[in-house]
Amino acid sequence: MSRRLTTSGRAWLLPALLAGLLALTAGCPRGGQPTGNGSAVSSNPARDSITVEQDQYYLNDRIKAEYRLADVRPHSQAWIALVPAALDSELSEDNEAAQVAYTHIFEPYQGEVHFTAKERGTFVLRLFPSKSAGTKCVAESAAFRIGQPNDGAPAHPDPPFVTLSGSDLPDEIILRPGMVIAAYWMLEDPLGANAWLGLVPTSCTASDAAANRQAALEVQLLDGKTMAANYFSLTQEGAFRFRLFSAQDETGELVCESEVFTVARYVEPEKPAEPAPES
Repeated sequence: MSRRLTTSGRAWLLPALLAGLLALTAGCPRGGQPTGNGSAVSSNPARDSITVEQDQYYLNDRIKAEYRLADVRPHSQAWIALVPAALDSELSEDNEAAQVAYTHIFEPYQGEVHFTAKERGTFVLRLFPSKSAGTKCVAESAAFRIGQPNDGAPAHPDPPFVTLSGSDLPDEIILRPGMVIAAYWMLEDPLGANAWLGLVPTSCTASDAAANRQAALEVQLLDGKTMAANYFSLTQEGAFRFRLFSAQDETGELVCESEVFTVARYVEPEKPAEPAPES
């Protein structure tokens, strides 16, 4: 039953209601854009929130985050994702595809979680009540950077790009057969349904889609996404790169390619000859 509010004796109600409405505007920013100043986390302790201690971390630092859940939920399904700040989506499935690390929440209502800074770039932490498709972020941390000391350069170029594991790597990259590696890629806009990413040997010097698809050790479709990490198994030795094409047929164009990396078996170094015993 609705009840009419009167002003008599209740002059405090209007400011309180306005404050409550303003508090409801806090939370995960639309489009996942980082606020950069922590305003994504409400100062109202009754709201969902997630905070980090710093705005700058270095590789292998521990990232401590404190979270709060305002409502009773099946907390075993709640989770926190460490995602690039450039990810323009608040949907659970998009953030799960692009996350570089995540953890489930096991403590009800509030607690803390920890991540290890393994990749360079600008990131945010996002809090989700579940992994169900269509679930939206309920809170986002302020953006923070992971890098090397005195490192002012961005971890990646502007999209489109594809690189290994989302991290800067040395000039000479040697991997071993049997490893599984991630190709981290980003596009400005979605490509067609047949856009694909391939693990291609450098012996393929052609730039057309058909020749690269034939030469590729493995091919994976992009599924209309603009950003993800795809995992490939290294089954052969040789020099390779990842190549991303807009289509599988003759209309496909080379959009971007990764740095070259080498897959080679480990060779035990020869032991130095032992000196001859003295006579």
